[in-house]
Amino acid sequence: MTKLSLVAAQLCVLLVPGLTGSGRVRAQSPGQWVVPPGFQVTVFAENVENAREMALGPRGTVFVGSRTAGKVHAVVDRDGDHKADRVVLIASGLDQPNGVAVRNGALYVATASKILRFDDIERRLDSPPTPVGVRDSLQNPNAGHTWKFIAFGPDDLLYMSVGAPCNVCLSPPMVSTILRMKPDGSNLEVFAEGVRNSVGFDWHPTSRELWFTDNGRDMLGDDVPGDELNVAWKPGLHFGFPFCHQGDVSDPQFGAERACSTTEPPVKTLGAHVAALGFTFYTGNMFPASYRNAVILAEHGSWNRSVPSGYRVMVAHTDGRRVTSYEPFVDGFMPGVRSSLPGGRGAAAAAVGRPVDVLQMPDGSILISDDMGNRLLRVSYRTQNRAEVTINDTDVAPENLTSSQDGTVYFGSTTKGTIYRAAPGAVQAEPWILASASGLTNVLGVLADDKANTLWVCQNSTGGRGGTPVAGQTALRSFDLKSGAAKGVYPFPPNAGICNDIAVSANGTAFVSESFRGRIHRLRPSATALEVWTSAQELNVIDGLAFLADGSLYANDFSSGKLFRIPVNTDGSAGAVVPIETSMPFSRPDGLRTAGPQTLIQAEGQGRVTELRINGNRAEVRVVHDSLPGATGVTIVGNSALVLVSRVKAVVVPYRPR
Repeated sequence: MTKLSLVAAQLCVLLVPGLTGSGRVRAQSPGQWVVPPGFQVTVFAENVENAREMALGPRGTVFVGSRTAGKVHAVVDRDGDHKADRVVLIASGLDQPNGVAVRNGALYVATASKILRFDDIERRLDSPPTPVGVRDSLQNPNAGHTWKFIAFGPDDLLYMSVGAPCNVCLSPPMVSTILRMKPDGSNLEVFAEGVRNSVGFDWHPTSRELWFTDNGRDMLGDDVPGDELNVAWKPGLHFGFPFCHQGDVSDPQFGAERACSTTEPPVKTLGAHVAALGFTFYTGNMFPASYRNAVILAEHGSWNRSVPSGYRVMVAHTDGRRVTSYEPFVDGFMPGVRSSLPGGRGAAAAAVGRPVDVLQMPDGSILISDDMGNRLLRVSYRTQNRAEVTINDTDVAPENLTSSQDGTVYFGSTTKGTIYRAAPGAVQAEPWILASASGLTNVLGVLADDKANTLWVCQNSTGGRGGTPVAGQTALRSFDLKSGAAKGVYPFPPNAGICNDIAVSANGTAFVSESFRGRIHRLRPSATALEVWTSAQELNVIDGLAFLADGSLYANDFSSGKLFRIPVNTDGSAGAVVPIETSMPFSRPDGLRTAGPQTLIQAEGQGRVTELRINGNRAEVRVVHDSLPGATGVTIVGNSALVLVSRVKAVVVPYRPR
């Protein structure tokens, strides 16, 4: 395969223009990267021959193993500009030195048959020491999947994968396993078995449980079995090989010898033949908060599937031992439409790279090794500069919007009922929770509740006038904030007014405004039904709701243009409704959000955004922005306020609370 020096100059591109239909960013040049909005891909290092597993030294050196090249390299970024200054050859002539790990300043290298240690390596890059033999005669050095992946666990033991000597067979003892040993190579033991070929593992940041990838067997067709993402939550578990694949596919040759029900199923079945290899749990602060504890995983790509699969980096969002979503993160290693590309071994010839491993750097960026491109790629994130967020649909008529902590923006539709979502930094929101699937109708208020991982939605019935049939129901709805899965439906009482807006207290109680009835309902944590919390005539056309640090709920009235405080008593009941004097009058106050411990931000129908700083029973009002066409909702993202205007789109207004 021709090396990629001819295209390397094209790689350092900030991928902002050109959104795909999924809201991801596509570079303008053919064959370039497709990443979520705000992310960029650059070349960190070139001429890293057959780059495979990576490990980070305490001084910031990136050590890189290889499989076919027989070499180990050290990559140095001395000036911190996120581009390698040097690529240093540490060792050569080794037998598949795929595995690398660092402990106490020493570099451990796993070849097909032995583990070597290079002591004090970062001080001796230009004159590497003679390696110390840690362990010889490793299992399966000669047949099938002989290359090893290694890493030190939270228990300070060295873990090592030993692949199967075949496509499918009964393996010898301590083969098709993940083993572990002391750092000096002693006390070798089996940690997990029934593992066909794992070339990547990491420990969950909070549970400290071992997660690992496993490549499924071949020759059962294009679509079965899938590769696996597994959790070895305790020692001694059996993950199926060769008897059972992907947790539920009995092997035609060996399946009769052991039932799938006696093996540990994967937490996520990945695509067939994608060749899932290295990954990392993301724990940095550079990426949006939604990536925290997510698995960022390299799919090396198929070699024997009629339509190519893999050839990309994926992200698996997790919740405990569950994978809640699995979606592309970096695409573009294989340009073009997959169905039109050659299959089998010809797939690699059509690719411009093959990702192998993922390494998180101290600044929160990640590196991806590419053994075909002989390079390390760097993925970083920065918020895009944008003037507005539009909605990729017609006749949506959103009445309000909200945002989660990672900057994702959500809109509801009064006309279609669908929920639209714009990824962090994106300039367009796409249909997300479809009305046709969820039953949503006439959505007004929406609120992202990161703490409960919930999107709260005010839906309303439609029709009923002029003989038109009533559709839907007026209710508070809840959906999973990450996946969009429906969670709960909490109907309003019969003959209710309008479900308008939502606020959530510090203890997780949801409060909902009912316009034209002057009522506020509440839904306590774990409750199954709404209850009327307070009712007052002065709240007849109640609209926006928000809590401040004093624990009180603040509400505005669209008709009277007034602001009120309703204290929450120690038993959770509502205190007396207190009018708040304002330093300037409001005109059709609508969306209301918390902006600080004593500060609210408000959208007003006359076209302005105001900041309200509460001091006792008085609010000092500051105009943040004026002359907007019909402002109905507002949310804060970073140092900006996104203001819903003309019930069409959100415009970005610079804003920092006083």
